Amino acid sequence: MHALLERVTPGRWRAFEKPSLVLADEPTGALDHTSASAVIDILREMSDAGCAVVVATHDDRVRDRCDAVLAVHENPRLGHGAALLH
Repeated sequence: MHALLERVTPGRWRAFEKPSLVLADEPTGALDHTSASAVIDILREMSDAGCAVVVATHDDRVRDRCDAVLAVHENPRLGHGAALLH
């Protein structure tokens, strides 16, 4: 996603054919606040339009705009990388 974000302005994303699924790995990781907000808005719009959007992120701003969050924590009782739904 980073390579795409660096080469395509958010306004041009809307020109892409409507996908049924978007997988975004740290989509705001290398972006300034303004660009990150634009990307979050676009992902939210895509989700609202029926696209399944799956995001891996450490960014609280992204997490807070998600419909559901699957947090992965290390817990000795659950095993390495056990997933907990929040």
